[in-house]
Amino acid sequence: LSNPISALYTPFSFILVYEAFLLIYYIPRSFTTAVGKQYEIISLIVIRKIFGDIPLIDLKANWIENSDNLQLIYDLSGILIIFFLIYLFRKTKDNLPVKSVSEKLDRFIASKKLVSVILLPILVVICLISLFSWYNGVFITNSFDENLNYLFFNEFFTLLILVDVFILLLSFQYTERYSQLIRNTGFIISTILLRLSFAVSGLTSILLIISGIVFGLLILLIYNAIEKE
Repeated sequence: LSNPISALYTPFSFILVYEAFLLIYYIPRSFTTAVGKQYEIISLIVIRKIFGDIPLIDLKANWIENSDNLQLIYDLSGILIIFFLIYLFRKTKDNLPVKSVSEKLDRFIASKKLVSVILLPILVVICLISLFSWYNGVFITNSFDENLNYLFFNEFFTLLILVDVFILLLSFQYTERYSQLIRNTGFIISTILLRLSFAVSGLTSILLIISGIVFGLLILLIYNAIEKE
């Protein structure tokens, strides 16, 4: 109630958790679709962070010297670039060659569905642990010092890296095509770069997010070019 702008942080947190569970639904569809959803989640994290930055700005201070003012500039510039990169990624994904359904592909999709089913209760547990950690630190011990922007999502993206690697190993059973293996491996590297952004702050965090999405976009562009040939 003391700051209505900061209060917008809360509904965005619920939207983000919903998007995290929605990602589980997209995993069996395709590796590319799931990675695109990861980019959307990281963009929403940055947008949510902006609502936390705005109340901290000092309009009377020198913008270049004030760290809070600079952080707002970084985040505003970053979300514009990220949003545009996601648009390019979606557009590139829509140009992917259509594949015919085969028995191998059906088995691979079934395997990914099983991964999603296993992932669901794990994600629920991580969500409950994060909620308990926040509640205990804020209301009981008054010792909560973790960055609230990355609560839950730090562990979530770590889990995604493990899941992506496992799906990559599963794909070895169904395809030996070099281009597809490189594409999937490249997407894992992209996810790792997104995860690393949680370990830092300021401009470095935004640059790591942008680097991860740019890397994934370039991987997909090269993959499209190879597949069309």
